[in-house]
Amino acid sequence: MLLPRCTQKAIAPGFRVRPQLLTVRTEGQAPFTGGIAAASAGLTCGPLRRLGRSVRLLQSRRSWHLTNFARLKATCASERSSMERGLVSCEWLKAELDAPTAPLKIVEATWYLPNSPFAAPEGSGGAQAEYLAGPRLPGAAFFDIDGVASPHPSGVPHMLPDEATFAAAMAALGIEPDTRVVAYDRLGIFSAPRLWWTLKAAFGHTADVAVLDGGLPRWQQLGYPVEEGMPPPPTAPAKMASWQKSDAAAWDKSQVLANVSAPSALHLDARPAGRFTGEVPE
Repeated sequence: MLLPRCTQKAIAPGFRVRPQLLTVRTEGQAPFTGGIAAASAGLTCGPLRRLGRSVRLLQSRRSWHLTNFARLKATCASERSSMERGLVSCEWLKAELDAPTAPLKIVEATWYLPNSPFAAPEGSGGAQAEYLAGPRLPGAAFFDIDGVASPHPSGVPHMLPDEATFAAAMAALGIEPDTRVVAYDRLGIFSAPRLWWTLKAAFGHTADVAVLDGGLPRWQQLGYPVEEGMPPPPTAPAKMASWQKSDAAAWDKSQVLANVSAPSALHLDARPAGRFTGEVPE
């Protein structure tokens, strides 16, 4: 890369320019060598004063620009891959809603855990009632974790749904296998990952699914718009798709007991500490 013609004319005798390096020789000082790209990036036409200092400044500016370009590149790559990683920021979602790059479905998946820090707030009519009253994210649908579930012989709630139940629920929400989905909840991040897991791990959703980092609280903290009052009538349901449930997504009791007898996997209890120790009721 060569210096601009006007800059070359301004270089006084005693300076030597090579194709890749700019060497500055000043009286009583050792030569200073800097990248030619650094010099050509910032030198202007006209007489050059105190060129040695200018080159050092330009080299510093070049380093600054390269550093910030690297940061910008990393940020862009991060934003492109955010949904692939399963977590997106409120800032990313707001920008995506303002200028969509592809169809996107926002789904509220709030669920409250009794007798825990994640219980419903006092006076709550339940997660779905709160969704209907608002505030909620613009255009959001509601996924009922307890409602979209298969009955259990012992009456245990919120089991994974069977394929027919899940297919009907996804069609009602307007979700097909190629629909991008962002899930959020009212606690920040608590129950929304359940929808991510159901879609991606249990039913092999092929499109990107992500959880909204910070959920509704963070969205409101940033001052982004929300909807209040009854949501508009739902759009026409999506085409009923074929969903295949993975047998590896969840174990039954016999598999757990077999693993206790002959461990082949690590069991982790993800309940709140009080439930794990038996200090609070289920």
